[in-house]
Amino acid sequence: MSHNYDVMVLLPTHNCLDLIDRSIGSVFEQSFPAERLRLVAFDNASTDGTYERLVEYARDTEISVQRMRKKVFQTRLLHAAFNLLDHLDFRYITVLRPGDVLHRDFIQSCAEAMDRHGSGGRKMLLCEANVIGPNGVVSPRTPVYSRSCTLLRTEHYTQFFLNGSGHKIQPFYCKRAAMTPLSILAIIEDHTDWFKHAILSFQLECIYLKSPLADIRTSEYPDLLRDLMVRFYLVKRMELNEQMAFDNREYRCLDEPIYRNLSFFALQYAIKAIGRKQLKTAAKILLFAEMVFEPITSTALYSTLKSSIESGRPLDEEQLAGMEETSVSPPEGATLLPEYWNEERTFSLAPR
Repeated sequence: MSHNYDVMVLLPTHNCLDLIDRSIGSVFEQSFPAERLRLVAFDNASTDGTYERLVEYARDTEISVQRMRKKVFQTRLLHAAFNLLDHLDFRYITVLRPGDVLHRDFIQSCAEAMDRHGSGGRKMLLCEANVIGPNGVVSPRTPVYSRSCTLLRTEHYTQFFLNGSGHKIQPFYCKRAAMTPLSILAIIEDHTDWFKHAILSFQLECIYLKSPLADIRTSEYPDLLRDLMVRFYLVKRMELNEQMAFDNREYRCLDEPIYRNLSFFALQYAIKAIGRKQLKTAAKILLFAEMVFEPITSTALYSTLKSSIESGRPLDEEQLAGMEETSVSPPEGATLLPEYWNEERTFSLAPR
């Protein structure tokens, strides 16, 4: 069955001249029909030639380029972009960060999944992605779930907190989902973070695709403590949300693992801060971890980090970083997608 849908790919840019070519190339090489696909670049007052490079693309290809007159926060840039796109006619949208790469069948697969299974409130899709490390090496990540599935909104809200703190995904939205007021919240600043999609998951049922169809960079937050506070805010917002469908007894059972996971995730940030020689920040992060989940202080990792901060002794990040990744079964009541969406399909770009 043929569908005349249009897909928008939004590329927000700022001083990323060395990153945009491969990202743009991955959009042009999509198996999805080119006449139904539009790439819109929104530049945040770049000064390194990024904007001029985008203009070169616009002369020869189907790419639209907009530019802010002066640099603004990323959230304001995206809000301005969404306001512009709101007046255009399309069905789906994905946001691509500079340096990230969409596999050849990403758009085709996501659009087909949304067409087949996007009934009712399912207006958001989260697709697994490989991770591009600081050294440029692409590494697979353990999927959050063992099966592709559709997640219900209220019942599965806490799954975003219990699994995948810091886990990277590539989202794909219906137009109406991306144009909601939630787009202006700080959580959209890193739209590839699974944890930060929790607030959207409560508003919208979503589709989860297990097979990785994108390669995305690790996120380097300049203010680690601020990012932890955003995550804490999301947990508290979930806790206070009047629409929660959990009875008190059931929710209390979820309370401890949510805060435990957030506390352990904070320790990973403490390691990063020590690696940056930001010992005062690392000490504040340890305090945050202790306040969120007090038993964390009895763990060996907490003791090692505290000793390192007090003595100024460096740490081997590779030895300490990363909690063990495990894939879990979809939550009870989730609708499993047909086996077609669970195949281990691998798509790669031709060498550039």
